[in-house]
Amino acid sequence: MEIQQAYDRLIETMDEIQTIQEAHIQAFDTELLPDMEKHCRERQQTFDRFYMESGVLISHLEAAQDEKIIKTIVEYVNNRISGLLTQNDLLSKKTMEHKSRIQESLNHLSRGKIAMDSYGTPAYIKNRPRAIYVTN
Repeated sequence: MEIQQAYDRLIETMDEIQTIQEAHIQAFDTELLPDMEKHCRERQQTFDRFYMESGVLISHLEAAQDEKIIKTIVEYVNNRISGLLTQNDLLSKKTMEHKSRIQESLNHLSRGKIAMDSYGTPAYIKNRPRAIYVTN
Protein backbone atom coordinates (compact mmCIF):
# COMPACT_ATOMS: atom_id res chain seq x y z
CA MET A 1 0.00 0.00 0.00
CA GLU A 2 1.35 3.40 -0.86
CA ILE A 3 1.04 6.74 0.94
CA GLN A 4 -1.86 7.95 -1.21
CA GLN A 5 -3.96 4.87 -0.47
CA ALA A 6 -3.23 5.05 3.26
CA TYR A 7 -4.05 8.75 3.24
CA ASP A 8 -7.32 8.21 1.35
CA ARG A 9 -8.39 5.47 3.77
CA LEU A 10 -7.63 7.69 6.77
CA ILE A 11 -9.58 10.61 5.26
CA GLU A 12 -12.49 8.27 4.52
CA THR A 13 -12.47 7.12 8.15
CA MET A 14 -12.37 10.72 9.40
CA ASP A 15 -15.31 11.55 7.14
CA GLU A 16 -17.21 8.65 8.67
CA ILE A 17 -16.37 9.85 12.20
CA GLN A 18 -17.67 13.30 11.31
CA THR A 19 -20.90 11.86 9.87
CA ILE A 20 -21.46 9.65 12.91
CA GLN A 21 -20.86 12.51 15.33
CA GLU A 22 -23.25 14.77 13.40
CA ALA A 23 -25.92 12.06 13.53
CA HIS A 24 -25.40 11.56 17.26
CA ILE A 25 -25.59 15.30 17.95
CA GLN A 26 -28.80 15.49 15.93
CA ALA A 27 -30.22 12.51 17.84
CA PHE A 28 -30.05 14.50 21.06
CA ASP A 29 -32.12 17.24 19.43
CA THR A 30 -34.72 15.00 17.78
CA GLU A 31 -35.07 11.89 19.96
CA LEU A 32 -36.43 11.72 23.48
CA LEU A 33 -34.08 8.90 24.50
CA PRO A 34 -31.23 8.38 22.03
CA ASP A 35 -29.76 4.88 21.93
CA MET A 36 -26.52 5.65 23.75
CA GLU A 37 -25.28 2.06 23.71
CA LYS A 38 -25.57 1.92 19.92
CA HIS A 39 -23.87 5.32 19.61
CA CYS A 40 -20.96 4.20 21.78
CA ARG A 41 -20.55 0.99 19.81
CA GLU A 42 -20.54 2.85 16.47
CA ARG A 43 -18.06 5.41 17.72
CA GLN A 44 -15.77 2.77 19.23
CA GLN A 45 -15.64 0.74 16.00
CA THR A 46 -14.94 3.83 13.90
CA PHE A 47 -12.28 5.17 16.28
CA ASP A 48 -10.59 1.76 16.34
CA ARG A 49 -10.45 1.87 12.55
CA PHE A 50 -9.15 5.45 12.69
CA TYR A 51 -6.39 4.36 15.06
CA MET A 52 -5.40 1.52 12.74
CA GLU A 53 -5.50 3.65 9.58
CA SER A 54 -3.49 6.45 11.20
CA GLY A 55 -0.86 3.90 12.24
CA VAL A 56 -0.61 2.64 8.67
CA LEU A 57 -0.25 6.20 7.34
CA ILE A 58 2.39 7.05 9.94
CA SER A 59 4.45 4.01 8.99
CA HIS A 60 4.30 5.06 5.32
CA LEU A 61 5.21 8.63 6.17
CA GLU A 62 8.23 7.46 8.20
CA ALA A 63 9.47 5.60 5.13
CA ALA A 64 8.79 8.53 2.76
CA GLN A 65 11.57 10.77 1.52
CA ASP A 66 9.63 13.85 0.39
CA GLU A 67 9.44 16.28 3.33
CA LYS A 68 6.99 18.56 1.51
CA ILE A 69 4.41 15.80 1.07
CA ILE A 70 4.85 14.69 4.67
CA LYS A 71 4.36 18.24 5.96
CA THR A 72 1.25 18.79 3.80
CA ILE A 73 -0.37 15.53 4.89
CA VAL A 74 0.41 16.06 8.57
CA GLU A 75 -0.96 19.63 8.54
CA TYR A 76 -4.18 18.58 6.82
CA VAL A 77 -4.73 15.58 9.11
CA ASN A 78 -4.05 17.73 12.19
CA ASN A 79 -6.60 20.31 11.02
CA ARG A 80 -9.21 17.58 10.45
CA ILE A 81 -8.52 16.07 13.85
CA SER A 82 -8.94 19.51 15.46
CA GLY A 83 -12.34 19.82 13.77
CA LEU A 84 -13.34 16.34 14.95
CA LEU A 85 -12.27 17.18 18.50
CA THR A 86 -14.36 20.37 18.44
CA GLN A 87 -17.33 18.35 17.23
CA ASN A 88 -16.62 15.74 19.91
CA ASP A 89 -16.66 18.47 22.59
CA LEU A 90 -20.13 19.52 21.39
CA LEU A 91 -21.29 15.90 21.52
CA SER A 92 -19.87 15.54 25.02
CA LYS A 93 -21.72 18.69 26.11
CA LYS A 94 -24.99 17.37 24.66
CA THR A 95 -24.44 14.05 26.45
CA MET A 96 -23.88 15.75 29.80
CA GLU A 97 -26.98 17.94 29.31
CA HIS A 98 -29.01 14.82 28.50
CA LYS A 99 -27.67 13.05 31.57
CA SER A 100 -28.56 16.00 33.83
CA ARG A 101 -32.11 16.14 32.37
CA ILE A 102 -32.57 12.43 33.09
CA GLN A 103 -31.21 12.90 36.62
CA GLU A 104 -33.60 15.81 37.22
CA SER A 105 -36.51 13.68 36.00
CA LEU A 106 -35.53 10.82 38.28
CA ASN A 107 -35.27 13.19 41.25
CA HIS A 108 -38.69 14.62 40.42
CA LEU A 109 -40.19 11.11 40.21
CA SER A 110 -38.58 10.19 43.50
CA ARG A 111 -40.10 13.21 45.23
CA GLY A 112 -43.50 12.34 43.76
CA LYS A 113 -43.24 8.72 44.92
CA ILE A 114 -42.37 9.85 48.44
CA ALA A 115 -45.33 12.24 48.41
CA MET A 116 -47.70 9.53 47.14
CA ASP A 117 -46.48 7.08 49.78
CA SER A 118 -47.25 9.62 52.48
CA TYR A 119 -50.95 9.52 51.50
CA GLY A 120 -51.20 5.78 52.00
CA THR A 121 -51.69 3.62 55.06
CA PRO A 122 -48.77 3.86 57.47
CA ALA A 123 -46.43 0.89 57.47
CA TYR A 124 -47.06 0.05 61.12
CA ILE A 125 -50.76 -0.50 60.32
CA LYS A 126 -50.11 -2.46 57.11
CA ASN A 127 -47.85 -4.99 58.79
CA ARG A 128 -49.83 -5.78 61.96
CA PRO A 129 -51.65 -9.10 62.35
CA ARG A 130 -55.31 -9.15 61.53
CA ALA A 131 -58.07 -11.14 63.13
CA ILE A 132 -60.34 -13.18 60.92
CA TYR A 133 -63.83 -13.91 62.29
CA VAL A 134 -65.55 -17.03 61.08
CA THR A 135 -69.26 -17.40 61.78
CA ASN A 136 -71.78 -20.05 60.85
